[in-house]
Amino acid sequence: SDDYKNDSKSASQVRIGKTISGKTNYYKDEDLFKFIAPIDGIYKIQSLGSNKIYINIYNWENNECIKSSYIGNKDTNEYVTLNLIKGVPYALEVIGDRSSDYYSYSDYSFLVTVEELESPNSVQILKLESMPTITTITVKWSEASDNVGINYYEVYRDGILVGKVNDDVLEFIDKKLKPYTNYKYVIRAYDVSGNYSDSTECIIKTL
Repeated sequence: SDDYKNDSKSASQVRIGKTISGKTNYYKDEDLFKFIAPIDGIYKIQSLGSNKIYINIYNWENNECIKSSYIGNKDTNEYVTLNLIKGVPYALEVIGDRSSDYYSYSDYSFLVTVEELESPNSVQILKLESMPTITTITVKWSEASDNVGINYYEVYRDGILVGKVNDDVLEFIDKKLKPYTNYKYVIRAYDVSGNYSDSTECIIKTL
């Protein structure tokens, strides 16, 4: 079986700042990915797995190869950088370690990042509700937006970090609270570059 395809119609999407893991499954297996650069900038491609990988980067529009390189494993802290243009589609081809038998079968893990300083937009708290247990509160909020991508959300209760959820989770259930007590919740969004939004806060009282 093949986890990722190697043709343009079936190429898998890369999310900037999100790790992708896979495996070269058979002889001459080449896994193909695609992404559109969200901003102009210097992008870094880094191997996070235990095996080194070989990559090719193409301009998707004209099929021009703009970079071919080995990337060492996670212990070597090696990476490649490219100056990419906003709005241009790119292809990233992953090939197994070619140093021994040209195409070996190996697991891989890689990450594409870009340095930028723009903070995400703050979220809007949509709903706060006390559960029938009177010691549980559910906080829900709107999805934050960012020029590159949201990574996660942090939830604070009375100034203390009580939760951290992935970008696709827009609620937090807080348990074991005191009845008839006011609590202040703060939600903060973090993007894939480590920038964070202004805090959004509100106060809710358990039943």
